[in-house]
Amino acid sequence: MQILMMFAFWSLVGCVFLLPLNYPMVWQHGEVVWSNVVTALGITWMFGWNVPLWFLRVLMVLALFAPVLRRCSSGLLAVFIVGMMAAGEVFCEEAWDEGGNAPGWVPYRMYESLYAWAFFAGGILVKREVGTDKLTEFVTRYSWLIILFAVALFVPVRLWGFLLPCRSGALVMLGVGTIMSIGCLAQRFTPRLCNYVASWGPAAFFIYVTHDIILPYLKLLWLNFFEWNTAGAMVIPLITLCVCCCLFIFLRRICPGFTRWAAMVKIQNK
Repeated sequence: MQILMMFAFWSLVGCVFLLPLNYPMVWQHGEVVWSNVVTALGITWMFGWNVPLWFLRVLMVLALFAPVLRRCSSGLLAVFIVGMMAAGEVFCEEAWDEGGNAPGWVPYRMYESLYAWAFFAGGILVKREVGTDKLTEFVTRYSWLIILFAVALFVPVRLWGFLLPCRSGALVMLGVGTIMSIGCLAQRFTPRLCNYVASWGPAAFFIYVTHDIILPYLKLLWLNFFEWNTAGAMVIPLITLCVCCCLFIFLRRICPGFTRWAAMVKIQNK
């Protein structure tokens, strides 16, 4: 019940802030046009662009069905992973938000939702068959090799325009391995920094759910002064992260009870 309440609350917050930005037609002459709101939310024939928050939908569905996946056998999990990866590739090619021919009922960024299912099931399978300690040891041992391979592959894939990295299950998997490798190296060479980053754990869900509510407005502000380029693509996410952290601290101080509920964690004073 708490998961459904959280999904409803943050979806409502996302709609309040993102609908006027992404769908100006919901406002006409200072009044809300409810028929346009229904269309924007996808209640009619098509899911709206990022409304409700697609990444929150993915997380909540995973949380609800996690017990079912944990009861599956390893062989069934392996089949499930392959199936989700294959389906993700199909929906990548036919993504309606890129002008493809997928049916109108396909939710926004469905392919990433399918990849999320595959990786979640993969985590259960690895933990069961290999163990997190052995996986960490393996990534730590070959971290530099994984990072160098990812950087070398990034050039032809991204800069030469062969394929968007997020639209390939294999490339997403390589990205996850790269992030794990960077984390292992950071833990080895900068343990204090790692401990500081880990101390922000209580804010993880809050940052996750608010980042794409704040980011579009910061991007819009950037475009009022500069052209959108590589610098903007690097700076705006960092500013978004800082704003989310500051907002979390502010809400935690003025209304700790609400923040405890909205962030789905037990808040502890630093």
